[in-house]
Amino acid sequence: MFLARLLYYTGILFFLNRLLGKNHTLILSFHRITLNPDQAKNTPTLPYLTAANFEKLIAYLKSKHCIQGLEDWISGGRKRAGVILTFDDGWQDNYLYAFPVLKKHQVPATIFVAVNFIGNAKEFWQVKLFRRLQQLSLTEVQSWPYSELKRIVVAILKEGLSPESYQPLVRYLKSRPKREIDSLLEPLFSRDSQKPEPALLNWDEIREMHRAGIDFGSHTLNHIIIPMENEETIREELHSSQQLLERHLHKPVRYFAYPSGEYDQRAKELVRQAGYLAAFTTKEELNTSFTNPFELRRIEMEENKLTDSKKEFCRLLFELETCWLYLKIKNRLKPQLSSY
Repeated sequence: MFLARLLYYTGILFFLNRLLGKNHTLILSFHRITLNPDQAKNTPTLPYLTAANFEKLIAYLKSKHCIQGLEDWISGGRKRAGVILTFDDGWQDNYLYAFPVLKKHQVPATIFVAVNFIGNAKEFWQVKLFRRLQQLSLTEVQSWPYSELKRIVVAILKEGLSPESYQPLVRYLKSRPKREIDSLLEPLFSRDSQKPEPALLNWDEIREMHRAGIDFGSHTLNHIIIPMENEETIREELHSSQQLLERHLHKPVRYFAYPSGEYDQRAKELVRQAGYLAAFTTKEELNTSFTNPFELRRIEMEENKLTDSKKEFCRLLFELETCWLYLKIKNRLKPQLSSY
C-alpha cells in the first residue's frame, strides 16, 4: 500500500501508465461477484469481488477510461486503447450482482460460459472436490488403496485443508484429460448428494443479459484443460459449445477463453480453425494491436488485490495492479517467487 500511495500521489503511476502504457488495451477478467465475502467461501480457490467493490471499480473506470465492447475493439483492428470487461465460467452471481451494475452504468461486457453447465445441476470438479475433502477424515483416506491421489490427499489433510494446500491436488488433476479426472474422482463424487452451490447461469438469464447488450463467448462445453486432450475432443468442445450458444443467442459466437488459461500452439490453431476471431488467456499483461489475437492478455480483478485494510475498493491499488511497468516486473519475478 505504501508503494501504491507513493506512486499515485507523486503522479509517477499515471506518468508511467501514460508513457509506457500508451495505446495499450487493458482487458480485465472477473470470476465471481458476491454479495459478501462469506458467499465466496464455497469456492475458495476462485477469485471474487464483492458487488459493492465491483460497482466502485466500474464507476472509477468510467471516470478515467473508455470502456469498450469486445466486438467493437476487435472489428476496429484492436487499435483503440481502453478497457474491456470479461467474465469466466458463467456463475449465476454475474447475473444477480454484476449485471445490475453493468446496466446502471451502461457499460458492455463479455461472459465466457462453459456451455454444458448452463441451466443444470452440473458442478465444476474443482469446487465439488474441495467440498468433499472437507467431509473426509484422515483415517478414511488412509484406508484407500495406494495411489498418487491418495498420497496428495493425505498430505493435504495432515497439513490442514486450505486454498493453498489444495493447489497441488488441482495441479495434479489438471495434468490429466477429463476422462481420467472423471474416473479418478467418481468414487468420491458418487457419495456426494449435496445440491451444487453456487449455481451457474441458466439460458433465460443469458438471453436476458444478451438482450441488454452483454455478449457471450465460449469457454468450451465441459471446462476441459485443452492441452491435455486429444484433437478430436478439442474440436468437439470448440464447435459444439459455439453452435449451442449461437442457437440460443441467434448470432455468431466468435470469441473464446481458454479454461484455466491453459493453452499451447495446437490449441491456438484449433481455436482459429473453429472460426473464432480471438481467444483469451490469463497472462497478466496489457494488449496492443500487435498482440496475437489468440493470446490476448487479461488481468484478474479480485478482492485481495484491489481493497485496502477496510476491505474497500482502492483506486491506488487498481492503478498499481494495472501499471505496465509493474506488470512487467511482476511477471519477470514470478518464476523466482513461485520456486521459493
